[in-house]
Amino acid sequence: DVDANYTFTISYADMAKNAAKPYAQDKFTIDTAAPVNLRASYSDSVLETVLENVSFGFYQARATVTITAEDDAAGIDYFIYSYRNAEYVSGVNRESLEQRIEHAQIRYSNGKRMATAQFTIPQSELDANNQFNGIVEFDAVDSSGHKTRFTDAHRIVVDSIAPNAEVTYSAPTTSANGIDYYADAVEGQIAVTEANFHEEDIQVTATRDGAPYILNVSWSDANTDVHNGSFQLSEDGDYQISITYKDKSGNDMTPYESSQITVDSTAPVISIGEIADKTAYNKEVIGFTIDVDDVNFDLSSFQPKLTGIVYEKSGRFVQKDFSDLGRIETVEFGKRYEYVIDNITEDAIYTLACEVKDLSLNATSEMNVKENGNQGMETITFSVNRNGSTFTLDKSTQELIDKYYVQQVDAAVVLQEVNCDPVTQHSVTVNGDIIKE
Repeated sequence: DVDANYTFTISYADMAKNAAKPYAQDKFTIDTAAPVNLRASYSDSVLETVLENVSFGFYQARATVTITAEDDAAGIDYFIYSYRNAEYVSGVNRESLEQRIEHAQIRYSNGKRMATAQFTIPQSELDANNQFNGIVEFDAVDSSGHKTRFTDAHRIVVDSIAPNAEVTYSAPTTSANGIDYYADAVEGQIAVTEANFHEEDIQVTATRDGAPYILNVSWSDANTDVHNGSFQLSEDGDYQISITYKDKSGNDMTPYESSQITVDSTAPVISIGEIADKTAYNKEVIGFTIDVDDVNFDLSSFQPKLTGIVYEKSGRFVQKDFSDLGRIETVEFGKRYEYVIDNITEDAIYTLACEVKDLSLNATSEMNVKENGNQGMETITFSVNRNGSTFTLDKSTQELIDKYYVQQVDAAVVLQEVNCDPVTQHSVTVNGDIIKE
């Protein structure tokens, strides 16, 4: 009653020493025990690691699995193996169940007590829909029909597909010369297609104004294959985003490099020098300078408007455009420009306005006056009166003069003077008669 392989023979002779005919041997086995010492080993992987208390082996090519079992009595007759997908893995993974390895395919050793066989994962060639992520289990069945099952906790990942990433950004305010400009924060989205995604494998880096910038990427799973990362660029500056990714099986993604992304939420600054609001000038040389500062200035927007009310010899007040008197000079390309008028030669009451914008469409028409420190001026009015006081008319008075003949005058006749000196004497003459002195 001890498990073993037995041989039974009988030999007999009578008292006269007559031998019986030879008895053919009987061979039989008593086997009450199932196979033991079941184990599995694997070909060399790209990476062996432990993730969340589970050991993993990552492969880029097919993995070879070697299974072994022992049975001291009847011996191993055959194996039945499976490689099963783990839970919640990608649909590109293919499992194989209940595959039989027959006696002839098994290698025996140690007096046929030890049996060894091999198979590959996957069985057929790797392709886009024939990967694997799961575990191995097998049954060892001895010649007496006893069966023992082995389930390996070691996780096998066979992955030959390189990751892919698509990067999108919120719509820019404008784009010019290969640069996207934003007046507000940029929302970035990374969509990674990878069946075996681990966020620590993907490297998303950024620079801001040429220096390394810490980018916080938040990841979520759209499904088992697509994984979304979101980030924001909120500080003013010039950014560039880079992405590299090698999965744990050693598949490299094509590197991603963005074009320049510029966040600029600050409007240009306009400064006026050498003139001030509500001031009259009678110097020989009367000029001024408009300075515009911005890191991403749109030069095409720099078109100062200088108009003047001129009293002509005909006795009419005429508005003229003097903007062409100035010239634009570059102080620092793309950042600082000047509009310069060297000298205004004609007496008039002048109004200066200037509206500018940058490439992110941040606009301003507010001017800062250096002469007296006034801030946020929408217009600046000044006069040039080398030949005496300079006058202009209010709107209703100008309309009267334009009509010339009127039946009545319903509103006061208003003449406006801009003069830097106090008025100590004045008179108003109509048709040669002084009516006010």
